Amino acid sequence: MFFSKSTQGFYAQEIHGINIPQDAVEISGEEYEALMQAQSEGKRIVFDAALGKPVAADQPLQSASAAIATKLASINAACEAEIAAISAGYPASEVLSWPKQETEARAWTADNQAVTPLLDSLAAARGISKAELASRVIVKADLFAQLSGAIIGKRQALEDQLDAISDGLTAEELEAPITPEVQAQLDSVQW
Repeated sequence: MFFSKSTQGFYAQEIHGINIPQDAVEISGEEYEALMQAQSEGKRIVFDAALGKPVAADQPLQSASAAIATKLASINAACEAEIAAISAGYPASEVLSWPKQETEARAWTADNQAVTPLLDSLAAARGISKAELASRVIVKADLFAQLSGAIIGKRQALEDQLDAISDGLTAEELEAPITPEVQAQLDSVQW
């Protein structure tokens, strides 16, 4: 088996014949198997010029700024999942009508002469009074605001923690591989 520094690839004489790159070095079957095992465990295979052969190396650490961005994306996804769970029992088209329902319900409650075409249609289709429907819409809207507000507030608080971590680092530290100390700070920011 051969390994090419220029292509970072393996070549077998019986498969590649004369098409093996000039810079390829021969390695034993045992070395090849060990490299494949290391790769399956998350290592990468690189050419070590000092040894003159391929070796398994740890994956490069991501920068602090990339780790912070990854953590924020994870927090945002968790927030979206919790918000989505609140409205999971409703069709998307109905959820899209919630702001209009709330606006009309609050307008009608303040002035029962307000024009409310959506509430009129909903009340007629359900066979309930507009007053009953407006009351239900407002109760649900207030509950949704309370629940989603708590979730969004939690997300914003966690983002503030990430901002504090970022603000405590220099531009060089943000772009350098993440340190164990910064990783520990990020690990403490949990949804």
